[in-house]
Amino acid sequence: MNSMKFNDAIVSIDQLLQYSSYLGLLCGIPDKNINDRFINAAREEAVRVFPNSPLKIIQPPFIKYEDQKILDKKPNAERLPRIACIADLSGPPIKDGNYSCGVLIWWQEDPSFPIDLSVTLAIKELKWVSFASDAHY
Repeated sequence: MNSMKFNDAIVSIDQLLQYSSYLGLLCGIPDKNINDRFINAAREEAVRVFPNSPLKIIQPPFIKYEDQKILDKKPNAERLPRIACIADLSGPPIKDGNYSCGVLIWWQEDPSFPIDLSVTLAIKELKWVSFASDAHY
């Protein structure tokens, strides 16, 4: 699979970066504050690697811990899916460009491919033109 189907366009996946959602976390049990920090880190990484492309983040599902020992220490413990994904995408022109581009960030339990079904369904609901922009050769 080297393409994604949005609500209004089929776009190509030009590059796909994947890494552990908690890369660099030495210790601790994730909660909302830690998760927000790592979501922001993914955004910063996308901007660093693809500085000229607009980006969209698919809100990740937060997974509650079931281990009572963890919940005893931190009742509000929740984690991101294991893998952060950043895709550099290109598609048909929106208005007057040669093509359009955008970056999409999402999280899933296993490395791609395939992309998790919940993410695929979320992408199908998105309009490419709502965040992508025209680009020129």
